[in-house]
Amino acid sequence: MSHDEIKPYQLPEDTAADLHLAIVCTRWHDDIIQHMRDACISHLLHNGIKSDHIMESTVPGAFELPLAVQTIAQSGNYHAVIAFAAIIKGETAHYNYIAQACHWGLTQATLNTKCPILSGILVTNNLAQARERADVNRLNKGAQVANSALEMINFICQHHTD
Repeated sequence: MSHDEIKPYQLPEDTAADLHLAIVCTRWHDDIIQHMRDACISHLLHNGIKSDHIMESTVPGAFELPLAVQTIAQSGNYHAVIAFAAIIKGETAHYNYIAQACHWGLTQATLNTKCPILSGILVTNNLAQARERADVNRLNKGAQVANSALEMINFICQHHTD
């Protein structure tokens, strides 16, 4: 399998219809985020997730994502939360701090809530790299993250003990 091919994850029969997912997107670089979001939703729908079982919300930027996704995950209403952002290098090291804080925060939120939180966070050196990774005809990370969400939901369901 090449890097830009997605091997669709198959959920067990009759599982998808009962799943609820949340998608949180940043408003920065909205044109890039929307391509990933659209591919993500398309992949989820294609795999049997009902459109009214997908909740969407936005936050200002990547720094705000961890708190937003943790709040959603703690509600207990969703089987997974998918986060999308594009952090693109500028003239200063600011993007490094934002990327590290965002990824660390998402990791902590996942561990704190025990809910799969999937990272659709692009961290790139330039706008062209971000566009390539969001292109629906190339590497689109949106569909890849959706696929990972389905796999992680199934993993948690198989290994969950009360």
